[in-house]
Amino acid sequence: MGLLNNWHYAFMMTKVSPVLKTVLLYNFRGKFPFGDYILYTNFSLTIKEVKHLWRWNDCLGKYRRRLIMRIDDFERPAETNVLCSNWRRWKQPIIWFQGTTDAVAAQFFLKNVQRQMRIAASALFGSPEHLQSRPNAYGELMRFIVSPSADVEEAVNWALNGGPDPHIAVHMRMLMSRSPRAVKAAVTCIKKAVNRNCPHVARPRVVLVSDTPFIIKDIASQLQDFAEVLHFDYELFKGNISGSKAKKMRQLDFRVKDWGPAPRWVAFVDFFLASRARYAVVTGAQRRVGTTYAQLIAAMAAASHPPGYRRHIYNGRVRIEDFQTRS
Repeated sequence: MGLLNNWHYAFMMTKVSPVLKTVLLYNFRGKFPFGDYILYTNFSLTIKEVKHLWRWNDCLGKYRRRLIMRIDDFERPAETNVLCSNWRRWKQPIIWFQGTTDAVAAQFFLKNVQRQMRIAASALFGSPEHLQSRPNAYGELMRFIVSPSADVEEAVNWALNGGPDPHIAVHMRMLMSRSPRAVKAAVTCIKKAVNRNCPHVARPRVVLVSDTPFIIKDIASQLQDFAEVLHFDYELFKGNISGSKAKKMRQLDFRVKDWGPAPRWVAFVDFFLASRARYAVVTGAQRRVGTTYAQLIAAMAAASHPPGYRRHIYNGRVRIEDFQTRS
């Protein structure tokens, strides 16, 4: 599973849990993912740690509450009533949604027949009819829960080359396709983002991220006249993260077309580099509308800057919508 899909699952559960006054479980197999490259807040716990603390603090004796887990199997709809019941009345302290993804489970939350559940959903996700009403919950959660390791931070600073944070971030998920239409659309959107958000900057800094190396070269060649182009070139970087330990995370051959040829640790560097963007995130993808990766970059960028930037970035980001590659 991809890096940001893992995070999206976890943050969806974290986002909903306070409303239910319970814990929604996403299985990380007893440890946090990618712990060599990501630092997690001390307020986050694995299920093993929850069990230990439950016994240590004698929750059964003091509060008469057993550590019971409710399991709803989405592959057997007859055995779950998540769409029709009020989750806040469930007595179990831990809820496990089995056999589903975060996006499907969220739909059961948003479309629940109980009025109290729909009110709670609106408080968390905002009104679908009003974009400005949507809180940047994912961004604030990421800012609080995760941060780059020292080695990843070193790589990000190396890519910035001593300069300020980029003005614009661009993520292209092209699945090894070299589409001229994609490059043209990306450059057009980048120019619009620059003119809209930082028209008085002589040479705005634009960071490029992609699973397809030659797409970066094609786009960069068309930006150099008006922008300073940034890109993390892992082959030139000689920091700690690029050593022997990182070689164990080299890309599997069958994943190259999906995730690109770069080692997997590069995705962490690219994410935290792109999330430094101050004004806008441009995203394009082969055969799809944007990506989870770019959406969470924009959310993290919006949450990581001073209040004067936050609303501007999150609600004003630019997106390339679903262009198709043709030979």
